[in-house]
Amino acid sequence: MKTTRIAIHGAAGRMGRAVIQAVLATQGMKLVAAIDRKDNAELGEDVGSVVGQGNVGVSVGYVIDPTLEPLGVLIDFTQTEAT
Repeated sequence: MKTTRIAIHGAAGRMGRAVIQAVLATQGMKLVAAIDRKDNAELGEDVGSVVGQGNVGVSVGYVIDPTLEPLGVLIDFTQTEAT
């Protein structure tokens, strides 16, 4: 089975957290980036811990790391201004 590489924009918000939990629970999906506001208190935290799942090896950041392999999907759950 092919694995889909997913990034979530708005990761620390209510809906972003729900989407992250769904991605982490779904076979064939791999969370590779979690993006939120630059002033978010959870910046730098492991996103698994943020959503109550334990460490998953992806930190909350405010930009997508340009060295990441290509994404399959970017899910944007932010305010209109952020998009």
